[in-house]
Amino acid sequence: MTDGIVRKAQLAAAMAVTLVGASAWAAEPGTSQARLPAATQSLEIPFEDMKFSDSGFAAYGPRRPDDHSGRDIMVSDAYGKVTSGPHATITKFPQGFRSVLHSHTGDYYAVVIAGVMANYRPGGEVKKLSAGSYWFQEGGEAHITECFSENCTVVLVQDVGFDAQILGKYEEPRR
Repeated sequence: MTDGIVRKAQLAAAMAVTLVGASAWAAEPGTSQARLPAATQSLEIPFEDMKFSDSGFAAYGPRRPDDHSGRDIMVSDAYGKVTSGPHATITKFPQGFRSVLHSHTGDYYAVVIAGVMANYRPGGEVKKLSAGSYWFQEGGEAHITECFSENCTVVLVQDVGFDAQILGKYEEPRR
């Protein structure tokens, strides 16, 4: 199973670069397009060795100080920093996660590498996306993100720091 996860991560990274486009990483100075951060050496990191940290976000938005549920979004930066500037981040969601209605400042691409997820607009069709699926989320567009299985994991690629604007009140998912 570990080999399968690693293969999916490799596929996701290749898809993410393809989705964003090589031109985005080779932008001319002074343009608003992202540039791939300079690497100092080649490296390989198996999925099981990645260090995940708490993103500070729960399904209802920024985590409240009194919330010790352990149901936050977890992140591991592949390159860049999720909180500032261009980044590719491995992002894990807990089973049953359903976000509050929200938006983000910048566009982003997400490739599902494990689990079954959905990312949809209010009143829109909920398409279940399994490993190998991807979505593009336009910055400023209201949406909901949901995890339907164990081990929901995506590679998220964005040319600005990740943020969230909370647009609605959180409601527990109806199952």
